[in-house]
Amino acid sequence: MPKAVDKRVIPPQMDGINQQRKKICMNETLAAGRFLVAAPTMEDPVFGRTVVFLIGYEKETGSLGVIINRESNITLARACKQYQFSCTADGSRRLGWGGPVATSRGFIIHSPAVTGDPVIFESDTVAVGSSIEMLRDIAVGKGPEKSWITLGCAGWTPGQLEKEIQEGAWLLAPWCARTVFELPIGERYEAALATVGLETDVFADVPAAFRMTGVGHA
Repeated sequence: MPKAVDKRVIPPQMDGINQQRKKICMNETLAAGRFLVAAPTMEDPVFGRTVVFLIGYEKETGSLGVIINRESNITLARACKQYQFSCTADGSRRLGWGGPVATSRGFIIHSPAVTGDPVIFESDTVAVGSSIEMLRDIAVGKGPEKSWITLGCAGWTPGQLEKEIQEGAWLLAPWCARTVFELPIGERYEAALATVGLETDVFADVPAAFRMTGVGHA
């Protein structure tokens, strides 16, 4: 008969992730423009092994982000057909799945571009928009130099994300254009995790009592 897990004994893997999380929190502040990297111990069916690009954060109103390492079953050609405009770019390109909230709404993470289109978030290195005009430009090979189109998003109520980070569900990491624009979907999680000095294999034997579920807000 298997022995019961003593919850008072912290596995060495968990001690390592907690120490690393403290170091990361000293260097990364919770703000729009950061990555949220799911801890390897998270087993939530929606957010497990995800990387979320945080595009909105206010203590008073909550947080908004889009998952950047999941794909939907919607292609660019199908999206263009829905809006009744032509697609001369690679129509087989699959759009991302950004989360369980507002799944019919599109978000375009892109390299900065002077288009005049409204943006949800913007920095010196990346911008996020949601305009049909930009989608139309991308569909014909115009628009920003680099882009990732995704459907849906993830949201947190005020204080919820802070609590999940404190509990160790998420790690904060800096934005990395290469992760979003150059790496295949299947490599993005490990790449983001590596930026904070962790590897998934280290946590393979963490007992179930130390794994987490029920994060995020749908």
